[in-house]
Amino acid sequence: MLKKPWLAALLNAWPLPLGVGYLYLKRWGRFVLSFLVLQIGAITVVLMLFRSDLLLDLFTAGIWIAVIVDGYLVARRMNKALVATAET
Repeated sequence: MLKKPWLAALLNAWPLPLGVGYLYLKRWGRFVLSFLVLQIGAITVVLMLFRSDLLLDLFTAGIWIAVIVDGYLVARRMNKALVATAET
């Protein structure tokens, strides 16, 4: 069954719980990894509230954006592979 890349990206952008788009794609390892990485990012956000540091801000934003884009790209790759196997 084809997955919707935009939905995977949207679910990964959802703040809590983190990385839900990977559950939609049934990518359990990526979910665990993104959950842990984004938890570290969440701790970074808490640290930002007490101390302004541009590097921590950029780190957190970069992780969040990377997981959103990755969810989209994983869904597209899964769909291409599924279509390719269906054509053969």
